[in-house]
Amino acid sequence: MENVHEKLGRAIAGLCPPGFESARLGATLQGGRIGLSLRCFTADKWSIDIDPTPAAGEILPCLREIRDELAKDGSAPWTSAAVTLRKGGHYSFDTD
Repeated sequence: MENVHEKLGRAIAGLCPPGFESARLGATLQGGRIGLSLRCFTADKWSIDIDPTPAAGEILPCLREIRDELAKDGSAPWTSAAVTLRKGGHYSFDTD
């Protein structure tokens, strides 16, 4: 079974242009409100804002699964997160 972080990373990368250098997905999950934003950066230092809506059906379940897993220790579930992908397979997941 594919790791949820790998699945999330693949969904984000699938929205970005070929050869992108990095991408940052911002997510807000608070109550019934959901917000997603995606910005990719090219090798030429161009930034491109991309609508993540086409992959929301893949992205949101991953984010919810990660949020639920992190909250199993009794801490409050995060309300916002940032996922960063970088060329070479680097991945980071940060929450507020």
